Amino acid sequence: MIDSWLADAVMYELWVGSDESPAQKIYYSDLPWPIGKFLYFKQIRFAKQLLGITKDNAERREAEIYKRATIAYGAMSTRLGEDSFFFENRPTSLDAEFLGHALFTLQALP
Repeated sequence: MIDSWLADAVMYELWVGSDESPAQKIYYSDLPWPIGKFLYFKQIRFAKQLLGITKDNAERREAEIYKRATIAYGAMSTRLGEDSFFFENRPTSLDAEFLGHALFTLQALP
């Protein structure tokens, strides 16, 4: 779920759903303005293509993406419960991947 549903939501929010400031700070701040703008718009086009967003289905796809992210966060919250780790009493690759996703989401996105 992290690699698919939550990654789609982060991609949507970073490239399509927000203004360009998070992406600009992360990826293009060290590039000259015209090059950064060009690469930003190219990445928006790529993200829309990858997520299957067109002019006709943009609102429906946005709702689907956020609905799946909500379901994924709910499922992970239920699985984690009051425990410190998802499985047993030690960290696993799932814990590391979720931590990476959560930190990126909390620190980079508006």
